[in-house]
Amino acid sequence: ATHAAAELAAFLRPLGLASIGLDMNRASVALREALGEWALTDISAAISAIRQIKSAEEAAFLEDLAYRADHAILGAAHHSLACDARAEKGQAELIRMHALERGFEAVGYNGISQSATGAHAKDYWAESPKFGIGQGKKTARDEMNRLDLQASLNGYWAFGSRLMTMGWPLPEQTKAYEGLVAMRKAALAAVRPGANCADLYAAMLDAAERAGVTPVTGVHWGHGIGVASQEAPWIAPGDATVLKEGMVLVLNPHVQGPGGTILYSRDTVLLDFNGCKILGWYKDWREPYVASDSYYSGGTEAQYMQDATILLEKVRTKNPNAIIIWTYGMMETTRAEWIEAAVNAFNETDLNTHFVMLPQNRNGFGNHPDELGQKIAAEALAEKILELTGWTE
Repeated sequence: ATHAAAELAAFLRPLGLASIGLDMNRASVALREALGEWALTDISAAISAIRQIKSAEEAAFLEDLAYRADHAILGAAHHSLACDARAEKGQAELIRMHALERGFEAVGYNGISQSATGAHAKDYWAESPKFGIGQGKKTARDEMNRLDLQASLNGYWAFGSRLMTMGWPLPEQTKAYEGLVAMRKAALAAVRPGANCADLYAAMLDAAERAGVTPVTGVHWGHGIGVASQEAPWIAPGDATVLKEGMVLVLNPHVQGPGGTILYSRDTVLLDFNGCKILGWYKDWREPYVASDSYYSGGTEAQYMQDATILLEKVRTKNPNAIIIWTYGMMETTRAEWIEAAVNAFNETDLNTHFVMLPQNRNGFGNHPDELGQKIAAEALAEKILELTGWTE
């Protein structure tokens, strides 16, 4: 860095400049020292204002990064659904690994992840100052797991956070999460060009009070994102920045969860002339991710079928008129007979619920299905869909 700063000074010296504008918020000590022979003008406020408005290309790239981050967190969470519970440190490393698989960089501290559960979720970083990579504690049944990822690609950032419950959410967890959903809904209604950041914070605070949850105050509830994982403007009571079309924000309301835990879920949004739209959802986050079978590797058939029935009931409640198809297979056959029995039992009173066992294929990398296996599975599922719907190809 010192060598590069010296080269820049050598390049500028013949130009006869009297002063140089510099983003003091991001300039290194080495750069400031190398340019010390000139009068340095702080232009950080002007640079910040310019960065707040994204071009169409920047917005599209940030949407792609938000989607990759959401997918990475879900990919890591899936391992808690298919396997026994992992330690926080292992879960955090899974998030980082899934981020790398989706193309994010791993240079320096450009890939930071966290898993925080139980008492560790009372803090923002469970093992500060060790970058919050988690500890050896395993997530206990009925706990909520806070999953975080900051990752970058080509100089731009994604910042995602999601919540996962180990088992079906308890009533107090559901209440806290529904409070976050209400705050998000209020924020989405309030985010529009012409409003300001303080108005947005106030809308979320009002929603928390109406939902009967305890908001965690004293911190901002969102920020801009772009060439830094957190940049202006700030969704806080003291920020009167007027929102403008082209801004990309991360909404991050906070509530107090069971046992004094801090719960939040981050959503990236783009402001346009209509208001805003959410960027990068890989799943519908009106509900948390539920790791429902993590503890049943040695559990009973009755326990497993009970959870399967609860899942079917929840899906039916959300989709009263849909045809439900539970697919399984490709990599696993474990407990297939239990799942099929649960679906068949549910089908006795709900004729639009079905089970499909997909053909096995573990011929790809890491015993995953290869391209041919994916094609065969897709054809089998399509055949069942056509049979049930009466659609033609």
